[in-house]
Amino acid sequence: MASACEVCGDRLEIPTRGRSPKFCSSRCRQRACRARKLTQLPRRLRDLPRWAAANGKRPITPSGRPASSTDESTWTSYDNVANLPHGIMLGGGIACIDLDKCINRRGQVASWAQKIISTVPTAVVEKSVSGRGLHIFGLLPESKGTRRGCAEIYSRARFIRTTENIFRAGGLVDLAPAVTVIERLHRNGEIPKKEVAHARSRAEKESPTS
Repeated sequence: MASACEVCGDRLEIPTRGRSPKFCSSRCRQRACRARKLTQLPRRLRDLPRWAAANGKRPITPSGRPASSTDESTWTSYDNVANLPHGIMLGGGIACIDLDKCINRRGQVASWAQKIISTVPTAVVEKSVSGRGLHIFGLLPESKGTRRGCAEIYSRARFIRTTENIFRAGGLVDLAPAVTVIERLHRNGEIPKKEVAHARSRAEKESPTS
């Protein structure tokens, strides 16, 4: 009896006893490990007991009951929600910069969003549920949420629906430089207002594909 290596597809003989192998060699095992790291949020984030399942963008417990960003008893581990739609409760130093409507239908990132992302080049970035926005996860002191047009900054009592659709692999780093850039771009009028961005998005959907 035989199966195939999950990486290269080479034939694998299944032993009569013990666990069946998934890879044909240590090289393929290492390649698979690297691939998993590129498609996941940082372990430091996943190890936190601040997770919840999600119903849309609303947090719930794995059993389906309401969860709250201010009630730790409704939070759980990443492993308990990994196979469900899920998200993380911000706070305790964990923050997220939410860049809304910054990716057009051709996959191009708006220049204002690129300026923000480039300020924290080693921070992990994922695409939002819609695929048109970006989440930058990192570290900030707890404070009230801030909205600057299509750029929003959250670091306390906020549930963020995660996708693990990684736009750029990275870790959890200080996001203060990105916050500074957001304030400057907002003052200069470079970050679009949400209603303008949503109108542009609707127009894109209604226009014929070239």
